[in-house]
Amino acid sequence: MIRISLIYTQPPEYFHKVRKVGKQVLSLLLLTMGIFFSIAISAQENSKKPLVFVAPDGARPYVYTDGTLTVGILADILRELGDIIDRPIEIKLMDFRKARRMVMDGEADAVMPLSLSPERQQQFDFTTPLFNLSFTVFARQNET
Repeated sequence: MIRISLIYTQPPEYFHKVRKVGKQVLSLLLLTMGIFFSIAISAQENSKKPLVFVAPDGARPYVYTDGTLTVGILADILRELGDIIDRPIEIKLMDFRKARRMVMDGEADAVMPLSLSPERQQQFDFTTPLFNLSFTVFARQNET
């Protein structure tokens, strides 16, 4: 029979410190796991919470109200987005200043349409453009 003995060269106080640090590390690990678990649950609960998009009420034909329905190309894009990400989308039409303020205050998730400007780039994160708009003004030659 072979007998193995372990010889500790550290004083007993060392092992009490190791045990204490080990408990602290274990507590920190459990706390971290709890935080990640609660974040995961929160994210899962939020996945069914509607994303709120706000838009100016004068943005016809891009987004507008036709009776009780919100319609227009942006409304179509948002509904398609909701289907793709499997999350409800809520579209609210309102005064443009209020719409921007709601996003900045965290009461809404996004505002659209919103044209790019240096000031707005400081306030908002922009996606790549969904489409580009060109406007032309026509006038009679003799009235220019």
